[in-house]
Amino acid sequence: MTVITFDDNLITGNKTIDEQHKELIDRIQQFVSACESEDARVKAIKMLDYLDEYTEFHFKEEEKLQKDVGYPGLEEHIKKHEEFRHTVKVLYDYLDENEGPDEKFMEQVKINVIDWLFGHIKTFDRSVAEYINIYDNALVRQNTFCKAADILADKCGCDVIARFETDGDAVEVDNLIKLQKRYSDECYVSEYLFL
Repeated sequence: MTVITFDDNLITGNKTIDEQHKELIDRIQQFVSACESEDARVKAIKMLDYLDEYTEFHFKEEEKLQKDVGYPGLEEHIKKHEEFRHTVKVLYDYLDENEGPDEKFMEQVKINVIDWLFGHIKTFDRSVAEYINIYDNALVRQNTFCKAADILADKCGCDVIARFETDGDAVEVDNLIKLQKRYSDECYVSEYLFL
């Protein structure tokens, strides 16, 4: 019996994606087990339906995540998902045309489902998860910086006029805040603070 499991090599670092991959791999295991059982054709078709349903859900969720963060490789990733959808269609066609899963069918499952998915997770999906992590960390950093600027301005009685974040190349600081204190209708004093 073929055993397919989710292991540490498949962790992308994104909890949502990893949980969905665990479910997807569990469904592939159930599909393979059905193919290897008695009355395999009927069970294989039912399990292929089960796998296909979850695959569609997962791909839509993953593509939505990528769209939400502006992932630059979204179009290429969608094409890879289309490849897998085509593979599932080919498997359906094979089961329709034959008495059930045979060695040739199982070889297609190994190469075009199992190997494809594991390779896809380790490359494309891991890249997406890393991008999402960078995106999320940038948002946290920006929010923290803005809060710090507001607190600082409040403590010294100033208004925050502008916030600048630099990469540290042009100015040898990480963050710059422009504060402005109003002394009269015509007199303003601007000050730049480096955090």
